[in-house]
Amino acid sequence: MKVDFFNLNKVNAKIKKDILKKISKLIDCSSFVDGKTVKLFEEKFAEYCGTKYCIAVSNGSAALQLAIIASTRNFKNKNIATPPNSFFATSASIKHAGLNPYFIDVNKENLNINTDILEKEKKNFSGIVPVSLYGNPCNLTKIEEIAKTHNKFFVHDACQAHGAMHNGKKISQYAGLTCFSFYPSKNLGAIGEGGAIVTDSHDLYKKICQLKNQGQEQRYHHSMLGFNFRMDEIQAAALLIKLKYIDEWNDERISIANRYVKNLKDNKKINLLQVRQEDKCVYHLFPIFTEHKNILIQKFEKAQIGFGFHYPIPIYDQEPFKTSGNKFLYTEMSKRDQISLPIFIGMKSKQIDYVCDIINSL
Repeated sequence: MKVDFFNLNKVNAKIKKDILKKISKLIDCSSFVDGKTVKLFEEKFAEYCGTKYCIAVSNGSAALQLAIIASTRNFKNKNIATPPNSFFATSASIKHAGLNPYFIDVNKENLNINTDILEKEKKNFSGIVPVSLYGNPCNLTKIEEIAKTHNKFFVHDACQAHGAMHNGKKISQYAGLTCFSFYPSKNLGAIGEGGAIVTDSHDLYKKICQLKNQGQEQRYHHSMLGFNFRMDEIQAAALLIKLKYIDEWNDERISIANRYVKNLKDNKKINLLQVRQEDKCVYHLFPIFTEHKNILIQKFEKAQIGFGFHYPIPIYDQEPFKTSGNKFLYTEMSKRDQISLPIFIGMKSKQIDYVCDIINSL
């Protein structure tokens, strides 16, 4: 049996006719960038996230960069706390804002930022940019408390966590600004690039709207330096259609994850991602951790099972951020032991069981 690591075919087949019909209408009316369809998506996505405002942008990296720039004040301390085990864009966005990533190690159980260390290190940074990795919410309650108590800005990288919940609330209801990516492989993916920022702050909303559109207050009136980070209408049209299915698709991912857990929980050769009972993880990825990764890779390749690595090189080992400082225990553990299993909409039970049989043969 061949099992792909990821497959978008079932998702796209379900909505292809609707998307093509909408694109045809957009072509007929020559509406392509930041128009009525984008505005409608912003309204619907803000409603879905339980926030007052949404700013649709060109991609997830743009969302992070704009959110951090909009949050920046005249800080004496340019350090911003963030984990070193996420996608490169998180730390790169901090740097693009003229600030410095200040790396905090992660928890062993879920690979999200360790809030105990964050509390201890609070004097060493001015803002916090945590990541809800793999679609599993980080400890947003504690991070919000630290941010408010110690006057730190708080931007949440939720680019992998559309629809996730923490302590019974939408994850977008904690940080001042919450950022999403709509890269095609995400739980809510466009048919190209896309991103969004959601917030309850009218001031931040107005500022980011201006920043994403070359700093214009109104046409040809530029009161600040900005960027061309607008979303195009075709992506907004696709996202509006897909938004109707996001909860259904997330439930399917959770069902797949639960079957993995049931089949693998007694295997002493691997460790599984831990999810708090009070949280809803939406499983953008399903990682496992094993000291026998190289053996498992050989088994997967022979069995024609797709797999992935997230993220094999910590940010502090990437050239723009390389340091000679100490390595972090659990970031290094993740780098060494992590492997992502296949998970996608339309995955069959027999495919999940087949993957588990190969793992359990360790």
